[in-house]
Amino acid sequence: AGAVGGLLVGYFESQGMRKAAHLEQNTAKFQAVFEGTHDALVVADDTGTYVDANPAAAALFGVERSELIGMSIQDFAASNFDFDREWSDFRQDKRGRGQFPLVRPNGTKRIVEFAATSDIYPGHHLSALRDVTDRVMYEQGIEHQQETLSFLNQVLRHNVLNGVHVILARAELLSERVSDTDREHVDAIGDRGENIADLVSRVNRLNTTMQSGHQ
Repeated sequence: AGAVGGLLVGYFESQGMRKAAHLEQNTAKFQAVFEGTHDALVVADDTGTYVDANPAAAALFGVERSELIGMSIQDFAASNFDFDREWSDFRQDKRGRGQFPLVRPNGTKRIVEFAATSDIYPGHHLSALRDVTDRVMYEQGIEHQQETLSFLNQVLRHNVLNGVHVILARAELLSERVSDTDREHVDAIGDRGENIADLVSRVNRLNTTMQSGHQ
């Protein structure tokens, strides 16, 4: 019995050493990725306090890395941000994704996308963040341009085009009543009106094409 017990102890000790070595290798790989990635990575404890952060996170948050440790997302949120509720929901759901308006200590604001996973190991929760401010601002600019084009197109169709149709109708009536000499001028008015109506139609088609291309 003693010999068997000794063999079992030796077996589990060797297994434990292999597991420890494997865990150490995985930890080293994780740390290399953690430090080297361009995405901001932060690790929080159960209270939401940051216990680790990579250099990219310090750059995104606008503070020194050593200063970021001990802070939480609440320190970079707007005054109406309900940290307790958001953190409770995250702990319950185990995962979280979305956008967050980050306010740096110097007052500048950035829009970040985040993906968070709870308990990467017990009591430690990982969040990956990426600055998407430029992309969001570009998309908002495109949306504003589309709204402006739609408004101008509406003005052209409802105001200009209706006015042109009135002009064309009056020109047609005049062409039946004027002399041959004056009819040339009336025809010129009609031709120019038709050109304007055609231009408005082309602008409308262009606007429709652009709207479809961005949907």
